[in-house]
Amino acid sequence: MNRYQRTDDSRAAVFVLLSAQIVVRLAWTWNEARTGPHPAGNVSVLGALEVVLAMAGTFSFLVWLLAVQRNLKPLGSVAAQTSPEWVVVGWFIPFYNLTHGYNQVRRVWIESGGSSRAPLVAGWWWTYWAGLALAIAFMGPKGAPQHPMGLYLPTLLDCTSAGLGILVVIGIDQRQEQRHRAG
Repeated sequence: MNRYQRTDDSRAAVFVLLSAQIVVRLAWTWNEARTGPHPAGNVSVLGALEVVLAMAGTFSFLVWLLAVQRNLKPLGSVAAQTSPEWVVVGWFIPFYNLTHGYNQVRRVWIESGGSSRAPLVAGWWWTYWAGLALAIAFMGPKGAPQHPMGLYLPTLLDCTSAGLGILVVIGIDQRQEQRHRAG
């Protein structure tokens, strides 16, 4: 398909789901700090909801990324050589995915508006996202609640990454819309 497609619906889904994830993650962290960690194997309702929102937010982000990647050709990008499907598949390849996400977002940002480099927000988003991935690898998905830093660090990384991710989505969408209107 060589037609430009507006991404309003997928952008809205990313915004709503990542915003909800931030709120629920902060509520979960506050609850864990107030009541103490749950025994091993027990998951709080807030913890389970945060995991569901994180998965739904990630899925909606990938759907949106696929849509904006598909828009590059109708917008006149000559450098859009990566197949749109590869943009998503690369996120699931171990080790490769440590750079793939940032490289794809950076490339889509640049090709969406003709600039030669991505903004700092994209780099900071990826830094916090990668930091969260490392924190999860070393401390588990909810950190190490028995230690205050183990509780707050993953929450800080998660919420900041989600907030910056929203800014990246808004930035790329604005660039594509401006380029589409300019014809």
